Amino acid sequence: MKIISVDEMRQIEKEAYESGISYEQMMITAGKKIAQKILSETLYLNRTITAIIGTGNNGGDALIALTELIKEGWTANAWMIRKRHDKDNLLSNFQYRNGQTVEYQNDQYFNQLDQWLQSSDILLDGALGIGCHLPLASDYSEVFSHIHSISKRFTTIAVDCPSGMDCDSGECDEHCIHADMTFCIEALKIGEIQNPGYRFTGKIESISLDLPENLPIYQKIKRNIIQRESLNKDIPVREVDGNKGTFGTVDIIGGSDQYIGAPILTGMAAYKAGCGLVNMFVPQIVRDISANMIPEAIWTILNIKDPHAMDLCMEKIIEAKKKKHAFVIGPGLGIGDIQIEFTRKFFEQVQEVSPYSEQNFIIDADGLNLLAALADWPKRLPQLCILTPHPGEFSRLSALPIQEIQRNRVRICEEYAKRWNKVVVLKGAYTVISSPDGRTGVLPIASSALAKAGSGDVLSGIIAGFLSQGINDQFTAACLGVWIHGNAGLIAKERIGNEYSVTATDIIQSIREAITTLIR
Repeated sequence: MKIISVDEMRQIEKEAYESGISYEQMMITAGKKIAQKILSETLYLNRTITAIIGTGNNGGDALIALTELIKEGWTANAWMIRKRHDKDNLLSNFQYRNGQTVEYQNDQYFNQLDQWLQSSDILLDGALGIGCHLPLASDYSEVFSHIHSISKRFTTIAVDCPSGMDCDSGECDEHCIHADMTFCIEALKIGEIQNPGYRFTGKIESISLDLPENLPIYQKIKRNIIQRESLNKDIPVREVDGNKGTFGTVDIIGGSDQYIGAPILTGMAAYKAGCGLVNMFVPQIVRDISANMIPEAIWTILNIKDPHAMDLCMEKIIEAKKKKHAFVIGPGLGIGDIQIEFTRKFFEQVQEVSPYSEQNFIIDADGLNLLAALADWPKRLPQLCILTPHPGEFSRLSALPIQEIQRNRVRICEEYAKRWNKVVVLKGAYTVISSPDGRTGVLPIASSALAKAGSGDVLSGIIAGFLSQGINDQFTAACLGVWIHGNAGLIAKERIGNEYSVTATDIIQSIREAITTLIR
């Protein structure tokens, strides 16, 4: 499913019109498909629907849907916030089919609206669409506020977007309609995946307008929702005669006296994602305490205070020239002058070594915090490595306030992926992945089950596990890793029974089921 701005949606409609598809036909297609989706559900016992109708295209889509439902034996009511045009054929057709209508000016105490909603299975929100500008006009605020006060529980379905949302910024009026489900017309609007917008959409479903695939605007849109259907072809093939070398090696540089578990979680996740071998470059205390937790790993003691430690790392990087390796730098490495100097020297030497390694570095956690302490850090890194910051780490790297990042996650991630010339994974609710070439993916998952210490370490291990198996496109590997990680968190939540008790280890244990879901 594509993700678009308001201007891009208007351009799609304009180009479709110029290709011979009228605006009326697009509206008819949308309205009929809304009705078809509602009819495909069997849980609506009363077969009664009430819509709040505005004066724009969303109101027209809703009226067409109501008319189609009446043809299938439903009872349909249209409560109009403002008077529609006197020659509105959509309204006339609805009334011709015995659809019931009332205008707000004739029902200012909401008696009719309340009566209709008491017997309705569905409230269809067709009040405002992509043209909504905040703050809301007083009449819309009053209507939406009243709807929030109704105790009867019906299913609220939004046409294209919940009314009261800015579809570009995701900002929402205090009285914005809370939808249980949103039928997105042609594409998801960027505001619907921004905070707080995604809190109001409920379950997202798409409705295609059946437009020509060769519209020029489509070639310019590179944002997409990360979905199973688009990823299962990208997961690495497992050769039946392969060996551990076939499936690559993940090298993990991290750990410290304070953060013993972080690199262990990364290594365990890399194995679950399918890599053939994990090399752990960690302090002795990490190896001594944790070796029995991941007995399949190879352990190399890394003392960053030792001048020979750098030589040891570089030997392995040179070796990676001949084998499939992915390096994860940073989980639990710690922060201090010694770590900063280690990071500086490490990447200075990496620049002189392997072209293959340039495509297989993931920098996470403390690795990102250490980079932020280095001047001109983007120039010090391999050309196309992957950065996996949470908003706080992104703030340190970019010098932007966290609040600004969170208000505009997609556009800021896209901007800095190009500025830094790196694939960037901006973690958090609705994780964003952006590539320097303009591609962006968004994972439509927001769950506190993933908000635990070590969760990010697991993600970097999954991504590295896929890279080591030969995925040469960092963006694709990152999207796969993010999807597996997010769905493993949801699976863990379902298995445990709540979001409170999920740990990073639980997420690792659910990677197997997430991959099984993807490949089936």
